[in-house]
Amino acid sequence: MRRILLISAMLLAVSPAMAAVTVTAVDEGSCVVRIDYVDTGAAGTTKVRAFALDITVDGGATIDSIDGFLKGDENGYGIFPGNFRDYINAADPNWDDLSYTPVAPSGDPGALGGLGTGGITIEMGSLYETTAPASSGTLCRLNITGTGTLNVTLAVNAIRGGIVQENSSPATVTALNGVAIICGTPPTCMLDVSGWEGDGIPDGYVGPEDLTTLMNVITQPDCVANGYYCDNTTLPLWQQALDVSGWEGSGIPDGYVGPEDLTSLMNVITSEGCVANGYYCTCPVPPPPY
Repeated sequence: MRRILLISAMLLAVSPAMAAVTVTAVDEGSCVVRIDYVDTGAAGTTKVRAFALDITVDGGATIDSIDGFLKGDENGYGIFPGNFRDYINAADPNWDDLSYTPVAPSGDPGALGGLGTGGITIEMGSLYETTAPASSGTLCRLNITGTGTLNVTLAVNAIRGGIVQENSSPATVTALNGVAIICGTPPTCMLDVSGWEGDGIPDGYVGPEDLTTLMNVITQPDCVANGYYCDNTTLPLWQQALDVSGWEGSGIPDGYVGPEDLTSLMNVITSEGCVANGYYCTCPVPPPPY
């Protein structure tokens, strides 16, 4: 029994610890998302050898281009298995080939649709003798096309290999952190939620539908807890027109949707010219006070 315990203890002593890996999507603004990683593994054993990740965006948006990645051996995670066979001559590699990117071909098993769609699969590995990849850094940046609040989601692609350590064991994934971003052109007509008009009313009118939207916004739990005030930067882009800039309550900084905006909107659509038009007012509405 003592011999068995001694052997078990020796095996535990030489077994490498598992790498703990976190991958995070970061909003850089202007519809650009950065993909960062943190790796606690040790070079030669438990450091991450390769990432295979699915990155998706909702709301009908598309991931249109990728940049900000390293290329080549002895250069971080610059080996891209999905494209290596097609674009790199191992005997005389040209790492500057523009077609050599981390995006796995959409026709490969388990790969997502690729650039120009709502989802891509990236494959990034390391190859080095002396210079191991940094323990934390950026894998790539993505340029996204869409409108409004969009959710970028990360997932391990097990079919394409997942996240693997240098000893070929799966890495322990601590977290895959997605991010919500705001894309598109800010609203141009104060108090009008674009595209949210009544039957037969063209876009560009302030009316009862905007009033309903505003009431729904400020009665959300987070806003109710804040005295019925919503931080405009946390709202979807299409709702941000509901804030009448500079027309906040006492002690409330500019940039919040709240009761004063509700009062303003009611006063606008019940003004004489709008009542005569079925409570619809043509944009732009006059500035406050109302």
